[in-house]
Amino acid sequence: MPCASVHAQSSVQIYAVVDEGTGSFKTSCGPRSRQVFSGGMTTSYIGYRGTEDLGGGTQVVFALESHLRADSGQVGRYDGDSYYSRSSYAGLVGPLGTVLAGRITTPLFVQTAAFNPVGGSFTFSPLVRNVFGAGARVKGDSGWSNAVA
Repeated sequence: MPCASVHAQSSVQIYAVVDEGTGSFKTSCGPRSRQVFSGGMTTSYIGYRGTEDLGGGTQVVFALESHLRADSGQVGRYDGDSYYSRSSYAGLVGPLGTVLAGRITTPLFVQTAAFNPVGGSFTFSPLVRNVFGAGARVKGDSGWSNAVA
């Protein structure tokens, strides 16, 4: 009896961005503080992503990304933030487009960071701070959970 094997083309990557800084800060009418901080220009994170080729130009994709605070070694952007709070999705990429389901970055945050001279910095960008930061005009998060895109 002849035997045949099937080999799928798959790929898994581990990647990270670590943004660590130090500085002296003073807000209007406030005291000066000197600090070491994580996520000045961009939020530090670690991620795992992969693809599996299904043939015919179609792939299964996934990503699991966790924010981290390199200055303290804690996960999340703040206490109580979930482990995979950045992106956490699975989906299909094919000739007709892409469908993702899970936790996905919001279109508003993508556009805010893309057209901002300092990107998605929560520390240095007045635009990001006014839209997404504490006391922001837009209440919400930079990602949507239980979303389909």
